[in-house]
Amino acid sequence: MPIRNKIGEMVENVRLLERSCGQRKPSVGTLYLSATHTIFVENNPETRKETWVPHSMVSGVERLPPSPTGSQLILRCKDFRVILVLIPQERDCVDIHASLARLSRPEKYSELYCLSFNPNVNKEQREESWAFVDLAADYRRMGVPNNLWVTTAANSEYRVCDTYPSELFVPKSATPAVIVGSSRFRSRGRFPVLSYFHQDTLAAVCRCSQPLSGFSGRCQEDEMMLQAVMKSNPGSDYIYVVDTRPKTVLCASLGKEYSEVMETAMKLVNYLRSSSALQHCLLRAFLNERENLNLTGLREGKMRQKRGAKERKVFRRRVQQRKERRTTPVKSPNTGRLGGTPTGPVFQHASLGCTVLQMLNAMANRAAGKGYENEDHYTNIKLQFIGIENIHVMRSSQQKIVDVGEMRSPSMTDFLFGLENSGWLKHIKAILDAGVFIARAVADEGISVLVHCSDGWDRTAQACSVASLLLDPYYRTIRGLMVLIERDWVSFGHKFSHRYAHLDGDPKEVSPVLDQFLECAWQLSEQFPCAFEFNERFLIAVHSHIYSCQYGTFLGNCEKERRDLRLREHSHSVWPQLWKERSQFTNPLYQTDLSPSQGVLRPNTSPYCFKLWKGLYNHTEKSMPPRQSPADFLSTVREESKQLEEELTNQQERLTALTGKPITWEKVAVPRRRRRTDCQKHGGPDPPATTHGRLISGPDGQTDRKAPRKDPALTLPLRDTDDFSACSDLESGVADLSSRSSSGGDDNKEAELE
Repeated sequence: MPIRNKIGEMVENVRLLERSCGQRKPSVGTLYLSATHTIFVENNPETRKETWVPHSMVSGVERLPPSPTGSQLILRCKDFRVILVLIPQERDCVDIHASLARLSRPEKYSELYCLSFNPNVNKEQREESWAFVDLAADYRRMGVPNNLWVTTAANSEYRVCDTYPSELFVPKSATPAVIVGSSRFRSRGRFPVLSYFHQDTLAAVCRCSQPLSGFSGRCQEDEMMLQAVMKSNPGSDYIYVVDTRPKTVLCASLGKEYSEVMETAMKLVNYLRSSSALQHCLLRAFLNERENLNLTGLREGKMRQKRGAKERKVFRRRVQQRKERRTTPVKSPNTGRLGGTPTGPVFQHASLGCTVLQMLNAMANRAAGKGYENEDHYTNIKLQFIGIENIHVMRSSQQKIVDVGEMRSPSMTDFLFGLENSGWLKHIKAILDAGVFIARAVADEGISVLVHCSDGWDRTAQACSVASLLLDPYYRTIRGLMVLIERDWVSFGHKFSHRYAHLDGDPKEVSPVLDQFLECAWQLSEQFPCAFEFNERFLIAVHSHIYSCQYGTFLGNCEKERRDLRLREHSHSVWPQLWKERSQFTNPLYQTDLSPSQGVLRPNTSPYCFKLWKGLYNHTEKSMPPRQSPADFLSTVREESKQLEEELTNQQERLTALTGKPITWEKVAVPRRRRRTDCQKHGGPDPPATTHGRLISGPDGQTDRKAPRKDPALTLPLRDTDDFSACSDLESGVADLSSRSSSGGDDNKEAELE
């Protein structure tokens, strides 16, 4: 049956059910398929609700077997919505499925929504929208450039690193030769540059990619570059180098020459290709050599661990067994190829893994130059591993958490098991731990930090942006978060088009990297509800625009690619639009009177402090009036208070005009109710007797408490709107920068509230 193109056509009597929003009864209406959106319009004349789904938001389309009522499509969206569409005719369903499968996977940038979206703005307004976020102004706010950090023209026209921005800040003592030499020693040419400067301690957060150390390789220019970063902080004689990758997956250098190990690798490859019968010999040799590696220790891996007396005894026994097994001849039909026993030169260097694939993969990584800084060569660093997993682990973890959300009536055991099995909150904790370590080093110790992962555009961006969020209150405002995302993600070359599948490409490149940063911001806002100007809706709106491709802000993989695509001429920036809607994104609990010295957040990263982000993974039906959230209620009360104050001012002016005398209103502070703590605890069934005030016995023997009477004052007590926010939760991290704790936290909180 030939497939018809359904673009521009409509299908009537379609039933739509948005399962992720809790909708139980399907809506009947007409389905339209445009070049950029799938549109559903209800037939109900009273509501005429419209559902618009951009094709770029569709992550997958599934067609179920036909039923007597029609054919069903399941649309899974990148914002975790699940939409069920029931189409009466099977042929229409097949055509729509084929059209959506093609439209949701564009092959060129010109097919994306933002390049066909032309709002009614002129050229000047479009240019102003792109200039809304000024990164140079943000660096000036930090106090940069100064006598420690200066701009460099080395990367003008992206000559040194094509994934970096053209304007970069480097240490003042770093010469152009040092910069170029360091870039050649770093993966993708991403040499150390400034990300954030702390004016109080003069410490800096810098970022780069992994060094191409290879097999005991070193670079004098790169060592001089890290020395320059250290000297840019006069108060410290060393820097932290934070490698965000897990240490266990990094291979330690064996101190072998490059040519010798490459020759060994080629012998192994040829051996595996020619003799599959001897693979068991190779596996045994790997186990022997791995134990030998643990005996001698790795000079660069630092893998020596303290063992107790019992563990050492067991360890020696296993080593002796390995030695005895190593000298035993291995029977094989093809022993003549390797001399009868696996002790030849091939096996003497095969100690990078316990299996063939692990060994080859590790050796390939080392041969490609991947590695980390050697503390024997960099004398002014302290290496710190964090343990954030790679993009493939994160992609699988998020899919598991989505599967948990799609479970039909799960039991508590099933839900908790699925949540634990996904490991998602564990990954969020690892990212937050990285930011906490960097923030403490910069703010408390006054030590500069250099952050990198593999290529410096995923885990590095997460760690640097979370640290900035903890260090600087400005980034906890609506406009500040825009600047932070623009700087650490857009400008520094996060691969948006690859990570969020804007174009049809390799699915292994897709990963929710920026999603995790937004969730870290949400987790922090839950611990510190008064420290953030934006609310949950703002984070969800940013998340939606990352995938929607409605604006050109999050397109492309680097600044150079966006310039070549001329996105500033053909698309618009998302930040001005979000700024216009900031009234919807404002947190009513936000306290604006934070000084920079009070602004460093110190969150609690214990596992019990993390929770599932229901607002992102479990959408609510917007068409139905939901239960009003506390934040919305507080916003409503604040608006009504402002209106009443304005009306009061008008009435005061009218009274002044009628009486001819000015009327003054005395502002009386309303005391908060205080809970007594000096009363004894009572364990009996009757309430404890209290003797506060004068007690008078009644005719029935009961006592009444009389309080002294006061003459009513002829004043109207007024209360500022600031007092309203002052009575908010003191555990917000504003008054007390420490977060809630499990032991003793409740008692301390009650004492503070009194």
